[in-house]
Order: sequence, then structure tokens, then C-alpha cells
Amino acid sequence: MQDARETTYMCQESFRIIHEGTRAGLYFVEVLPTGEEKETQLGGPLKVSVITGEGGGLLLEWRDPAGVPHAHVIPAEKMQGERFPVPILPMVDGGWSTHVLLKGEKRRLFRRFLVAAWNAERGESSEQVQERQR
Repeated sequence: MQDARETTYMCQESFRIIHEGTRAGLYFVEVLPTGEEKETQLGGPLKVSVITGEGGGLLLEWRDPAGVPHAHVIPAEKMQGERFPVPILPMVDGGWSTHVLLKGEKRRLFRRFLVAAWNAERGESSEQVQERQR
């Protein structure tokens, strides 16, 4: 169940950000054949938004364990490419908590999350994204 303290991004998979509480974090959510959800935590909670205009892109904001705010912008032109750089090191250096350093499959999922967030925050539906990719 989603409330104001959660944000869900849908694409081929879904991702959920729980913004506060003991389960705060970014999760990859799979629906099992039984209909139950299986969540895999990818890292701490994030605030995601799009910056328009010059210097625009996908803005990621988080707090380190001491509560100090940090931010990282992935430039809009990098979000257009299929293999844009995933900003793991700047985020970890800025205190973003991740249970793994997001290698292999988890890194691929984090990249998909960034694309889903970019499309959703810009207001594109999955159908518009698929049409643009044709």
C-alpha cells in the first residue's frame, strides 16, 4: 500500500522509495507468481526530480547518516543515451547508504530505476517512451 511517504516508479519492473521510517530506502519490487511482492533494497531513500533549462537533468537528493543533505545531477544529455554513467561513487562519497556497491545485476536495476524516474518525472508514459525508442 502506497502513502505520501512512498514513491513508486513503474517501467518493465517497479521501484519504490520509502522516504522515512525503519524501512526507509530504495527498493526493487518484483511480483512473484503467487501475487506476493518481493522487495530488494538497493540503497537509502532518495528524492528524485527533473531540473529543466540550462544545466538541467535528473536531480538525486539524499541525506548522509549524520543528516547532512547531498545532491547529484545527471545531465539531461547523458539521460538520453542508452549507457549513461551510473553515479554510484559520487553518491556513496556523499554518504548515500547502500547495502551493496551496486555491481552486476543491482547496478543494472539501479540504472533502470534512474531511467524510470527520469521518464516519470518528465511526465512520459511507458507507451510514449516505447514510441520514442522506435
